[in-house]
Amino acid sequence: MSVIATEGKKVSDLLVNELWADLGYCRTTYTYNGAARTFAIGELVTAVGGVPAAAANITGIVLQSVTAPLNTNTTLTVLEKGPAVVKGGGIVLGLLTLPNVTTQLKTMGIAVLETI
Repeated sequence: MSVIATEGKKVSDLLVNELWADLGYCRTTYTYNGAARTFAIGELVTAVGGVPAAAANITGIVLQSVTAPLNTNTTLTVLEKGPAVVKGGGIVLGLLTLPNVTTQLKTMGIAVLETI
């Protein structure tokens, strides 16, 4: 069977609810400047857009797919604080584990729902 169409990840695949979404209360922007890369919705990042080596280094979750050119200031929209609720299945864990990430996000006011 052939594939007819594919659809990229959407913010609704990750974000369930956030306080004052219309004001962007839980969101902020980070400026990334480094190696060329693509940021996916749900990717965990540090304050400078790096990949967190440990759950304690997480400062945000990317909310918009962005391709960053080499050594160019690139703006990332991230969920930085709560109250907010995200889907566990929408988080890009990398080398981290969901229980550790959930614990860290909880300290930031972000609840994680278990999803399939």
